[in-house]
Amino acid sequence: MKRKVVIYILILILLAEGAVFAYVKLKSSNRQVHTDSTTNTTEEIQNTVLEISTPTPEIKGTSEKEVFMYDKYTIYPEVLRHKQVKNKELYNELYDSIDQAVESFDFSSYDVSENDLEAIILALWNKCNYEFWYIDNIIPEFIEKNVVFKYEYTYDEIISKKEIFNDKIQEIISLANKPEYTELQKTLIVYSYIANNTLYDYSENGGLESYDAYSVITNNSGICYGYSNALRYLLGFLDIECEAVISNNLAHQWNIVNIDGSYYHLDATFENNYGLEYFGMTDERRLYDYPDGWFCGNQNYEKFETPKCDNTRYDFLSSCGDYIISDSYLMYIDYSVENSLRKFDFSDNNITDVFGINTSIFILSDAGILFSNINDSNRLYLCKEDGTITKLADDEWIYEISVNGKSVNYKYFINDGDTAEGIVQLS
Repeated sequence: MKRKVVIYILILILLAEGAVFAYVKLKSSNRQVHTDSTTNTTEEIQNTVLEISTPTPEIKGTSEKEVFMYDKYTIYPEVLRHKQVKNKELYNELYDSIDQAVESFDFSSYDVSENDLEAIILALWNKCNYEFWYIDNIIPEFIEKNVVFKYEYTYDEIISKKEIFNDKIQEIISLANKPEYTELQKTLIVYSYIANNTLYDYSENGGLESYDAYSVITNNSGICYGYSNALRYLLGFLDIECEAVISNNLAHQWNIVNIDGSYYHLDATFENNYGLEYFGMTDERRLYDYPDGWFCGNQNYEKFETPKCDNTRYDFLSSCGDYIISDSYLMYIDYSVENSLRKFDFSDNNITDVFGINTSIFILSDAGILFSNINDSNRLYLCKEDGTITKLADDEWIYEISVNGKSVNYKYFINDGDTAEGIVQLS
């Protein structure tokens, strides 16, 4: 483990030194990634060499139209900006060696210089934030023409952990993997999953495990680097361009993503697990939190300017409260319009009003929209498809709603901060 700490600091990786901004709020139990139809099936991850191999899945929708083919050998641009990997064949061989958790690789059959080998090792180390979270050290022995790999776990442990990791990746990606989905939909679904299923790890800055994608994807826990690395890794499976960004004061890491040709800031760590305030930010909005700016790359080698984020298309999300993502729209509470319920259509980017009642939380059901009415002490109401609105319960200060068939369960506050539960039946 000590070797890994040193390597993290001295070898090209995406972890900045310094304090980590610890900011997290309570999760909302009402968040939904809702689909209007049955979730499409996906092909199981096929391992390329051994059963523990990193997935290179061909994921398809229900129409069997190919959505993407993820290239596991992709080298991230922050590495290529610093050093060119000239011998890609050797890089691929060494990648597969780590992927299969072998102990060493003899590269005597390859014509490679020391500088070329160094570039390959740096590129492989960059992967320790993502799929190679289990690597402890990579030791190049140039004279002996050998590379030695050290791992943090036994071979059997790696097999078990990778199986869980790959299954979770497939589970998350399948939520966003419909051929008719737009880049915005896919990004929103993965972002929402990370933001609403991950708790910030406050223990001693989280430890090294909280920096990588594994902890966030598998353990639902991490620090800002883990959030950012997980989001970037998952969006890569959806063929969506995404980079990690580090603040100039080295206090925080987030992402910049390309959606339909424009770049936006995303910060799943800062997200309050209730809205989308930190999704789709411009540079101007991000400067409110980090006036000193930010960069891509690594402070120990080279820093690179980030793509310009100046498209204000998604600024309306800064006032988004509780929300639901469906197959065709984003329904959300708009704080800027007296907590009205609104709908953003993914097909034409138009925003329409659902109803103008002051709302704190809502959920969809077969009977209509269930919501808490702020104008009536947060009591439970139902808005039917024809627009008819009916009060369902007299209990006040409802803060959570769930539905099971025709049964609507809700939780509400009573005296002195205590809570109680209620249930009503839909007709």
